[in-house]
Amino acid sequence: MDELKSGLKMDRLSCHRFMANFFRLLLYIAAMNLLNAQRDDRELPEVLRKGQPCTWRTLVIKVAATIVQSTRRVVVKLAGNWPWWPMYEAAAHRPLQFFATA
Repeated sequence: MDELKSGLKMDRLSCHRFMANFFRLLLYIAAMNLLNAQRDDRELPEVLRKGQPCTWRTLVIKVAATIVQSTRRVVVKLAGNWPWWPMYEAAAHRPLQFFATA
């Protein structure tokens, strides 16, 4: 519960309307479920399997990149000397397998 509250900032329900706060809370819970599902991958580096959401945010999500979108694909261009590339590649491997079989 602490990861959900502190790591994903679940307590930021700033709207005065119930349905807006409810929807935002659903998004936080979905993000936590996706993070936990990703952590189950045995091929993932140990630092990401045991890492808090802020670790994931720092090493995998907050990336300086250029997004190139064409009609058929989306390409993420990263810097060639980015130090966390192996972790990014390991984290992206499982979702790519899922979409390849779907």
